[in-house]
Amino acid sequence: ERWNRFFAMTNVMLGPLLILHIVKDVVPWGYPVLDLGAHTGYLPLWAAVLGLSTVGGAALFAVTGYRAPPEHWDLSLGLAFGTSIVWISSAATELLEC
Repeated sequence: ERWNRFFAMTNVMLGPLLILHIVKDVVPWGYPVLDLGAHTGYLPLWAAVLGLSTVGGAALFAVTGYRAPPEHWDLSLGLAFGTSIVWISSAATELLEC
């Protein structure tokens, strides 16, 4: 079994943004998630997803070792599988629309 800590962290950090990019027709990038007040504006969806996924990736990097995956690695494998499906779908769409 091959384990790569950096790949796991970047997958958790960037996978949700890629999935959000694919579903942008259903949910726009700038969808307001949190109202920050009259002077500041609102927090867009992409910023909320980026913040949460960065925290998740940093937490994964902090609690895992270099030699073996953590116990609950199966949760992240689901995200990795979904992200790979989105990559394949995105590449196929780009090739067929040319």
